[in-house]
Amino acid sequence: MNKKYDVLWNIEQLGPVDEYKKEIYNDTIYYQKKFGFEKSADPTHATWNNEADAFKHGYMQAWGTFVNGELFAKLGGQLHERNGNLYMGQPTNEENMDLWNNEVGLRIGKKLKREIKNYKSFYTERQIKDMVAAKVYEYIKRGMFITDPKDTRKYYELMQLSSDQKSKDLDKIEKQQEKFDLQISKEKYLKNKERNSEKRLFSELKRELKNLKDIYSLDLKTKNGKRFHFQSGKIPANTSVISQSRFTINTHNYNDLAKKIIKMLKNH
Repeated sequence: MNKKYDVLWNIEQLGPVDEYKKEIYNDTIYYQKKFGFEKSADPTHATWNNEADAFKHGYMQAWGTFVNGELFAKLGGQLHERNGNLYMGQPTNEENMDLWNNEVGLRIGKKLKREIKNYKSFYTERQIKDMVAAKVYEYIKRGMFITDPKDTRKYYELMQLSSDQKSKDLDKIEKQQEKFDLQISKEKYLKNKERNSEKRLFSELKRELKNLKDIYSLDLKTKNGKRFHFQSGKIPANTSVISQSRFTINTHNYNDLAKKIIKMLKNH
């Protein structure tokens, strides 16, 4: 088919449509700098078969759905893929990636439109775009977008589900990821809590050492190979002989390590 006589091809070349595509590309580059997601070092293919590509498609559909409605966004996405297949020689796996990401982007747009439809008059366009972009990036981090054409997930399998099934399927993925994120946050909290507890115990250990009259050189070694050194008291001037004691305590737990040392020093 000759592009010159192809109405659908020429629609995509119209000024407003072309300007919209440029806007989406520029926004993708803007948010790539903000969020740091992957893009190609080649400026001519910066958003091709990578996270930037996934973001561009998801953002285009989400923003388009939010401002113009789902039908407009969906038809625009399908038109773009149709022209790419006919005239750009787009491989099947790349088409699958784009269509999948378009579908996830549509979902994001519908969700955000429901959440902030009563408040959009309170936000600027840039603030709303920021919310859309943040949600798209969040979904990329959660693995809900396809960022590589080699991904085995298939768009047609997703589209065979009914709307309710599709929603439940993506909700399930999202909830599983939220549960995982919560577990990671909990582990980080417990690790920070243990680390802060260790700092308090070591501070107490140092205070105990300073209160001792004798000079104690403590070489502490944990079972995982980490070593710590503490020294008690101050060395008197003109002292040539110093009473020293060396202790090596093996333990996996720093809290137990510090407690044992403090108890040992208090009873010494």
